[in-house]
Amino acid sequence: MVLVELEPASGWFLARRVWGEGGASLSAHFRFARDDAADAFSALCAKGADSLIRDATVPGLAAKLPAWFRTHVAAPAFMLLPISDGRHTAAALYADHAQPDGFKL
Repeated sequence: MVLVELEPASGWFLARRVWGEGGASLSAHFRFARDDAADAFSALCAKGADSLIRDATVPGLAAKLPAWFRTHVAAPAFMLLPISDGRHTAAALYADHAQPDGFKL
């Protein structure tokens, strides 16, 4: 699990806390711009809605995942839970699963 926070001065969401296996690698690479509609993480945070991606390998979505994600994470399923004031996302929680449709909520 990763807690990402928006750094207002730079406009980037950066990993602040990482829990679990592979945390050091995730912490070093987990970052995305606030305003990049071509980036799935940015678009999901802009929407402000909790998102469960059951299969991130679907070609249309996979093309919108950032290169660092495809290279260093490549999780086939993930959740992104934005934390906002109703207008702006200031942070988000991220968790992934090693199997497509692996989350049982």
